[in-house]
Amino acid sequence: LIAERPVGGGQADDVTYGYAAAATVRAIGRLRIGAEAFGDLGSDHAFLRGRQGAYAGPAAQWEWRPHGSPVEFDFDIGWLKALSADRAEADSQFRLGLEIEKPF
Repeated sequence: LIAERPVGGGQADDVTYGYAAAATVRAIGRLRIGAEAFGDLGSDHAFLRGRQGAYAGPAAQWEWRPHGSPVEFDFDIGWLKALSADRAEADSQFRLGLEIEKPF
């Protein structure tokens, strides 16, 4: 669950809420496939009221740790289809991500 509140500049004081979810299964080696979804839940004054925007679709992840390296690389790719209110903004979105992880 995500909660956001704008700061400064005379912005509205409403907190807006959203969600992000993903589920994957190991396919081959270090490759994982699954689905992910992101969306809006509303604000303090309109929580779960009206049409809320959302994106959902397939995703793939691949992890790689170079031999002897202290870091691990995670590559993410996905295509999300707009559902409900977000269709007016964009029909779909392509997502590409890179994470670099180092245990402390």
